[in-house]
Amino acid sequence: MDNRAKKKIALVEDDPGSRRAIKQIFESYSEIELVKAVDAGEAMKILFPDLPENRPDAVILDLMMPYGTAAEQLNAKSDPDCVETGVNLLHFLRKSEKSADNCLSSDLLWVAVTTVRNNPQLIRKLEQLLEKRGCIYTKPFDTFKLEDNLTQVLGIKSQVDPILLAHEHLPPVQKDGGR
Repeated sequence: MDNRAKKKIALVEDDPGSRRAIKQIFESYSEIELVKAVDAGEAMKILFPDLPENRPDAVILDLMMPYGTAAEQLNAKSDPDCVETGVNLLHFLRKSEKSADNCLSSDLLWVAVTTVRNNPQLIRKLEQLLEKRGCIYTKPFDTFKLEDNLTQVLGIKSQVDPILLAHEHLPPVQKDGGR
């Protein structure tokens, strides 16, 4: 990571409520700048900027969203319901990062994938694409864990109380399912 004053996170999410919730997680961090995209076309502009120093340091990527202006580039014809947009975008990103003419960075971007889908085949595919440079967060996900993971990746001190990350500190569940 470079030593810019602020670390940049690309938030690729089409749902306004989800964007707002994630924005609230990071708004208390003066060291973080969130750059938002509501479709794959906007995301492509952020992920592949004209100047390498404008590239984000990490990405929060929703899987289901419109293709926007990236429809042709990401082969949207094979995905008319836009359920694979994020997968196709992540595949394109990893392929570009590994190409010989890539001048953006030698490192793979860290990507937090957020999705409501959790079928095993999709999870395996995402794990392969992430190449240990990211995590999968199934909605609804633990926002404290997302915050803590991203701040660690960016080299920023987390504001999350460690007690909130330790599930063993939750009240025990009663036999009847109550607390």
